[in-house]
Amino acid sequence: MSRVSVVHHLAIFTAQVIGNSYHNAIHSGFDDHKSGHKARISFKYAASRGVYGTPSFFINGFFLPDAGSATNYTGWRSFIDPLLNGNQGSV
Repeated sequence: MSRVSVVHHLAIFTAQVIGNSYHNAIHSGFDDHKSGHKARISFKYAASRGVYGTPSFFINGFFLPDAGSATNYTGWRSFIDPLLNGNQGSV
């Protein structure tokens, strides 16, 4: 398929999900150089951090182990609290 064909099909598919009134905005978004540039930068940064799927979670730049599974509030606290408690005297 050509690029024009792919963009057309993606715009139709996406508009069906989020609403047909967004079709023109979705379609024109593929030609927006600013968003294309930002997407490339984000992709390259993610690749440099070893991200190969979503969701991927990091705390202070470090990959969270087993973060692909559902984590509740208590789970997040178990990751973050030791980091905060270790820095109490350094303010």
